[in-house]
Amino acid sequence: MSKPVPVVPNSAAGVAHPDDPTLRIPQVALVDASGIPTSGGSHVYGRVGGLIVTDTWTTTAGTFVKTISRDNGVITGVSDWVKQ
Repeated sequence: MSKPVPVVPNSAAGVAHPDDPTLRIPQVALVDASGIPTSGGSHVYGRVGGLIVTDTWTTTAGTFVKTISRDNGVITGVSDWVKQ
């Protein structure tokens, strides 16, 4: 019985190929360049008069809030994610 070959990052068939980007295993980014998660977590929506005014996003990277501005019910702006 042969020994199992360990899985090595950036490898193909257990042999590293650091100079050949076509053989590298892509890495999944959990946060973007500004530290905001790219996916996952759960959302809770804050409402006023039935209209969504905040989106609170809880992830393993923290809690972030996006604020929705309105004028007479019409959306006039949406903030960036703000880490709490």
